[in-house]
Parts: sequence; structure tokens; C-alpha cells
Amino acid sequence: MPPRPVINLTIPASHHPVTTDVLFACLPVLGENATASTVTQGMSLAAVAELTGQLFIVSPSRRSIATSSPPGGSPPLWEQ
Repeated sequence: MPPRPVINLTIPASHHPVTTDVLFACLPVLGENATASTVTQGMSLAAVAELTGQLFIVSPSRRSIATSSPPGGSPPLWEQ
């Protein structure tokens, strides 16, 4: 039986260290946005996932999606 994924619902500042630890424990991770505090941290999570051969899946969060449409743009799908 494959390992069950760990769902990382920690505060955003903890996403990077917790996800890194779980991936190095050879467990897949389901995370939420924001994936990490910086692009460098986000890239390092992708590298750790590749190195360990584990899945790192990020679920989009409505909190991190802009709710206003750009000038001349369409409103977000949930507002249509």
C-alpha cells in the first residue's frame, strides 16, 4: 500500500520547513497556497520533491486569488 499523503495546513510561514521535513521522511505532501514565502523556497520544495521521488501537490486557495478583475478583464469564474 502506498503511503498516505500528509496534508500541510500549517500557517504560511511554516509551509516550507514542514513540507521539507515531510518530503525527506519519504511521504507525499498536499500543501496549500502560498507554497512558500519566497520563490527560492518554492523552488527548493520542488527540488526536494524530485530528489526524494515524492509527490508535492499544491491546492489553490481562494484566499490567494485576487477577487477583483483587472481593468478591462473578466471577473473571476466564481463571480460570473
